Amino acid sequence: MVVVSDAAHLIPQEQPDRLAGLVLEFVGKLGSSALPPPFVDLMASDRVSDRTRRAMLDRHFGPAPADGGVLNPTQRAVLSAMIARILPDGGDPDDLTRRLDVALARGQGDGWRFADLPSDAEAWRRGLDEIAATAPEFATLAPDRQDDILRTISQGEWPEPGRLSADAMKLWFEDVVSEAARLWMSLPSTWAQIGYDGFATGGKGRFQGYDQTAADHTEPWRLPREGVG
Repeated sequence: MVVVSDAAHLIPQEQPDRLAGLVLEFVGKLGSSALPPPFVDLMASDRVSDRTRRAMLDRHFGPAPADGGVLNPTQRAVLSAMIARILPDGGDPDDLTRRLDVALARGQGDGWRFADLPSDAEAWRRGLDEIAATAPEFATLAPDRQDDILRTISQGEWPEPGRLSADAMKLWFEDVVSEAARLWMSLPSTWAQIGYDGFATGGKGRFQGYDQTAADHTEPWRLPREGVG
């Protein structure tokens, strides 16, 4: 839902450029987030409960544009560059960054944190600021140089003093890697990519489960297994 100012029921005449831009933006979003037809068919089948289907769609399309985060543009740029190195085949790093940013603002996470780190939102801001201060061009550096910097953090060799100690930076980086991987693995687009169909075990209040569990036996409703590692 988008509200366009200075327009009413004649928006094609009153704000044609704005309308066209919104349509193109919407279509572009759908095109970039399209799921394979077999996956969509399975998700829409009676083997998936309405509750599960809603949760999957919410995850797939992500936070609403109006949902704000806690990171500033510089911090988001650094985080996107980090995610691109952590998950080089994980899709759009800017999308994962936005999802993580909104989750931090909402206080969502895995339910725990390292005792030596401040609250999640504060720790992430400090860690990203530390990288931006020490390597101001981090987001635009060559991948191998970015890897060198991240390796230094992961090995607890970050120079001190800073916004976080070397040990705290190491713990924080572990948290970033864990959260980025957890978020990526929770997305239906990732499930489609790896051929995961374990969500389709029953719908409409009944558990349907599996009948064929032997090796090399696949039930007709399951996703194609070709190319799945």
